[in-house]
Amino acid sequence: MYAETDFLLALVKDDDWLGDAAVSVYREHSEELWTPSSRSSNSS
Repeated sequence: MYAETDFLLALVKDDDWLGDAAVSVYREHSEELWTPSSRSSNSS
């Protein structure tokens, strides 16, 4: 599952309105998440 920058920011910001939802998605799918930078580092 692709994780966009907004999702990552929602995880780290204390006052983000999407924070609770982002944490829930992260807990359910943490093994499936990837970002553009993680994808490129796995291919080298």
